[in-house]
Amino acid sequence: MRALRAACLAGVTLAMVVGMARPAGAHSDACTLGIEVTPGAAPRAVQVRALLEYANDREVAPGATVVAEASGPAGTRVGPVPLSDEGRGVYSATLTVPADGTWAVTVTATNPTATASASVTIPGAATTTTGEVQISADRAAQDDRRSDDGGPSPAMLAAIAAVLVAATATAFVMVRRR
Repeated sequence: MRALRAACLAGVTLAMVVGMARPAGAHSDACTLGIEVTPGAAPRAVQVRALLEYANDREVAPGATVVAEASGPAGTRVGPVPLSDEGRGVYSATLTVPADGTWAVTVTATNPTATASASVTIPGAATTTTGEVQISADRAAQDDRRSDDGGPSPAMLAAIAAVLVAATATAFVMVRRR
């Protein structure tokens, strides 16, 4: 009788452990890099913000190496300047450029890899910002809702409950037959 209970308990425990195991997150090496380039508060400052996401599942990619370079009037170049990792796949830096005018900013990420470019016009001319992808508060809120907290899914919880009910019923029937 004790052996049967021990076997049932071991089976239920094994089912729970196997049921709660999550598959390893498989991200591709391909990423999407959205950048926002705006004039900074200081003279000749350019604010650069980037959002790095894995292309296959749109999950954010924290911990990458991200740098920005700028080229401006008369071929003047600035950088590469490393961007700080703010967490949740967001990176930022302030570039200081030596002249007014329109600057092309290229942001490059490695491990995972992605590149994006945008231009900005700093004081002296009209301020404009163009880019491939803009980071917005709405997008950040969407990422928060979609982030995986590591907990089991509802389907997994239902499967675990079904295994527990079946194991309990089996144990009950086996004990009653004796």
